Amino acid sequence: MSRILKDPEKILAALEMYTYEKQLTQTELAKRLGVSLPAVNGWLLGKREPRRFILYRIQKFLQKEGFLK
Repeated sequence: MSRILKDPEKILAALEMYTYEKQLTQTELAKRLGVSLPAVNGWLLGKREPRRFILYRIQKFLQKEGFLK
């Protein structure tokens, strides 16, 4: 099991880059991650951070997609 990054900002920055490079809407990103649109919107606007288990899921997703090491 991979270690969760201590800095959620790095994961969220990678998520934002992924969204930009794949030209995804927040709705499409929410569907790919299996979360709600308001959750994604809050993360990308910096209003909230994902819960620890969601952060881990995002990290694994981005690693699989090649956007995080």
